[in-house]
Amino acid sequence: MTGMPHRPLLVAWIIGVLCLGTAATSYAKHPAIVRAESAIAAKDVDPARDIAPLLDALKRSRTVDEKRELVGAISDLGETDGDSPNSVKQYLLQNAPPVLLDVAKTGANPFLQGEAISALRGMGVSRAILEQAAAIAEADPNAFVQSRGEILRNYIQSMPAEDAAAATRAVDPGKTKAAVAYLDKLNIAVSTESLRAAARRADPESVKALLDAGIAPDTGAADASQTPLYFALAQACHTQGAETDWLVETVRVLIAAGADVSRLDDNRNPPLIHAAQYCGPKVVALLVEGGAKVDVRNGSGVTPLAMALIMGNFDAAEALVAKGARIGKDDEMMVSGVTDPRGKDLIQKASEEGKP
Repeated sequence: MTGMPHRPLLVAWIIGVLCLGTAATSYAKHPAIVRAESAIAAKDVDPARDIAPLLDALKRSRTVDEKRELVGAISDLGETDGDSPNSVKQYLLQNAPPVLLDVAKTGANPFLQGEAISALRGMGVSRAILEQAAAIAEADPNAFVQSRGEILRNYIQSMPAEDAAAATRAVDPGKTKAAVAYLDKLNIAVSTESLRAAARRADPESVKALLDAGIAPDTGAADASQTPLYFALAQACHTQGAETDWLVETVRVLIAAGADVSRLDDNRNPPLIHAAQYCGPKVVALLVEGGAKVDVRNGSGVTPLAMALIMGNFDAAEALVAKGARIGKDDEMMVSGVTDPRGKDLIQKASEEGKP
């Protein structure tokens, strides 16, 4: 038997092969998971028909391993940035939280409970639901589960405060269907965070699709610095490096949808202050035409025109002067450090035209 293993090694080898074969053939995905994944792959998913059985199976399951498998599948399918169609994400967002909260509370296995909490966070549930999950974790006797609660509390604190009732708006069903199909192709979830992100990268097509899908232009954010318009003005204008057509169109779409051009942030900065600091004349003009006041002052007493001049953004300053912005006595000290010839000419023009 030249070339064969010695008898003890041969026996161990045979046992190992048999064990591997058993492991390979004994594992099979839960039927509810197979059904859901097959329907999504076939692009024929009906959430009530194909996704609901996942939640039902999780509620009925009595073994930790099966529950973990089902929670993992629900987490993957409901992930905000995942590959699932928006219909699946929305269905799980609406129907999975009570089931996952129950698992977090009664799962009797720290890893299972932690996975349920992570699934809730990943699918972008509301602050109120996350606070419920954090409270459940903090009250659990297991230290690992408690640590999941602490992590979740830190995450909640970083979330923008939003009024859920004001986060959505009435939409045309025909437009909604087309918008969601477009967003599905780009793997963009229908969510308030997606609208902020689209505004941040100055993506007018995605902004319009998200608005058509029912997200409100201000996302229900309580703080102006968490609105899509803010991200377009204070971040996209800053990072684009130029007043691109797509940036201008992003702002146009948001204003046309009803974005509040007068909402103030913590320092009472209106959107026009941010535009004066970072954006170009077309964006400034859009805001003024949309109702922004050129003579508004922020919490430090600075006007948009003074801000544009101080920052050396003379194209924006010129647009503001053309729209009626003026330099008053309260502004003279603020702009006294402007030495650029063009800036000085604009100051003189705005001061002279402001005189009676």
